[in-house]
Amino acid sequence: MFFDLIFLGLTAEHEKSSLETAEQIRRYDRAVMLVFVTADRNGVWDAFAMQAAPYLIKPVDKLQVQCVLKRYRLNRLDEENRLPFRIRNQKGQEEILLVQGKEILYVESYLRKLQVYCSSGHSFEAVGKISELEAQLGVRGFFRIHKSYLVNLKYLKRIEPEQLWLQEDGEQTAIALPLSRRKREKLRKILLSEVSY
Repeated sequence: MFFDLIFLGLTAEHEKSSLETAEQIRRYDRAVMLVFVTADRNGVWDAFAMQAAPYLIKPVDKLQVQCVLKRYRLNRLDEENRLPFRIRNQKGQEEILLVQGKEILYVESYLRKLQVYCSSGHSFEAVGKISELEAQLGVRGFFRIHKSYLVNLKYLKRIEPEQLWLQEDGEQTAIALPLSRRKREKLRKILLSEVSY
């Protein structure tokens, strides 16, 4: 039996068992959306390895639940839809490349070009502005962590004061990217479900 969305209670007394339960669920079903419900903000960071959705902080209100459900719907929509990227072929002609949003790890902007890094290990150069891509992908679980970087929060592993780490499922190595101080607090609020995408 598979589920689309699972809410898990997380308390200080049972934190270890809740995280173990989440880990077992992830082994069985990598696609299910996990949402932790807790009164303790301090334990929030421990579940990134389980790829949990933003936490719901008790007391849970209607707006928090609506934000989680909106994110769930967008994630499911993203699995069905592909995003268009403008690229240039070897002759310099513009083409359209369709990529599923869940395949994108992060996007880097440099010299008025976009380098899109995918979970499959390949990357490609796209035409456009990172601000335009941010507007398109922001509602799909992406966040601009720096003037030059847009990341897929699905792959977020750890946040440090001046950088964050992305890691693919099953991969041993993680990728470190710069995190601006200004964006760090907004990202923290998003991950704690205090604001919606």
